[in-house]
Amino acid sequence: MAKFKQRGKTWSYHVYLGIDPLTKKRLEISKGGFKTKKVAQAAARFIKLDKENGTLVKASKLTFAQFSDDWLKTYSRSGVKISSVRAGEKEAKHFISVWGPYQLSQITKRCIRTVC
Repeated sequence: MAKFKQRGKTWSYHVYLGIDPLTKKRLEISKGGFKTKKVAQAAARFIKLDKENGTLVKASKLTFAQFSDDWLKTYSRSGVKISSVRAGEKEAKHFISVWGPYQLSQITKRCIRTVC
């Protein structure tokens, strides 16, 4: 379900995505600044399609260091050799030293090439 509002000369949408099973709060996505209502409706349709297809990804504030630690824990429990886990830890230490404090959403191709 989507709602559309006009703010001055621009339009915005609010799309209801359901209830978050962890926090039990309503999930909504809203965005504004569209020149016409049709453009806002088209953008809202893309959000609905992404939700239906399961490709809707919300930005998180997870840092690279937190992500790599979680990945290493999962990887080590997956039944791989100990030497593979050690190699992964060695590589992860290098990448954490470079990108550890950055949020995953901040790391881009350009950032990788220039090391932020």
